[in-house]
Amino acid sequence: NLGKLTSFNVENYNTQTFGDRSALTEIVLPETLTSIGANSIRDYPNLTSIGSGVFSNITSIGYNSFYNIPNVTQAVSFPALTSVVSTSASGQHLTLSKCGFTEFHAPLLDLANIEVYQTGYGVLSFCPNLHTIEIGELTIVPLGFARDCVKLETVSNFSKVTLVKYMAFYNTPLMTIDLVLPV
Repeated sequence: NLGKLTSFNVENYNTQTFGDRSALTEIVLPETLTSIGANSIRDYPNLTSIGSGVFSNITSIGYNSFYNIPNVTQAVSFPALTSVVSTSASGQHLTLSKCGFTEFHAPLLDLANIEVYQTGYGVLSFCPNLHTIEIGELTIVPLGFARDCVKLETVSNFSKVTLVKYMAFYNTPLMTIDLVLPV
């Protein structure tokens, strides 16, 4: 029973590291971690914590990372994050989707730089506790971006948005988004 992982000596956390996903309740990732690979923290039904939630050195996140971890109800911050792979060549979608995060902060991330093979669908969709999203100089809001985030109240850094794709904020309580469109 892994219960709580407190030491993990790797530079990159990658696909399906842990076999019995139901046993894990907490993952504490090392400060030296620079990337999180595809399918890495995915489908952990009893996971309730991913450490402090501050991932200072992570610059990239693979598709289906932090996917379907509904009991992790904490704010997360990725101050160095610049790259998100949203879909795979096989057509899988949803990177940080179906998670319990309450806040998502990535001040350097521009979703125009999202690595997509198809649509980039639902990067932060279906997160029922998410109420705040802060993303860097956002220029394009992808298809289904925060769809069904039923508590979403705040999305910041929209001053450079030029395109909001279909269903980006479908079924959210967002009432107003202030956009400054180019003339």
